[in-house]
Amino acid sequence: MCNLTAIDVNNKKVMVADIKKDYILNIVDSVRHCSAINKVVLFGSSTGDNCSEQSDIDIAVFGDKTKSRMLKSKDYRAFVDAVCGFELAQDYDILYFGSDKLSTSAIMKDISQGIVLYERG
Repeated sequence: MCNLTAIDVNNKKVMVADIKKDYILNIVDSVRHCSAINKVVLFGSSTGDNCSEQSDIDIAVFGDKTKSRMLKSKDYRAFVDAVCGFELAQDYDILYFGSDKLSTSAIMKDISQGIVLYERG
């Protein structure tokens, strides 16, 4: 179990797991350097107090490119490297969705209840 702590994201305070705060702030900083990403949503245990040191960090990434094109994009690969390379002991689950093909899968319910960490404005 963990406590929740406030972080500033896009000039508003959001509550995240205190033990994941630095990793989440790194995601927010790293996404600003990737022009191919339109939106990043944090979901799962890092948004609540049921998080542990072993919990992964779940993020949904939205962009205009198809998944295969995005995975080949230099900007996107640099973003993933910056996120995953921040602390090698931390596991991430990074899901990509092309903005033109939003998934209707059950995971979208969890994502829709998540915290928007970044949205291109």
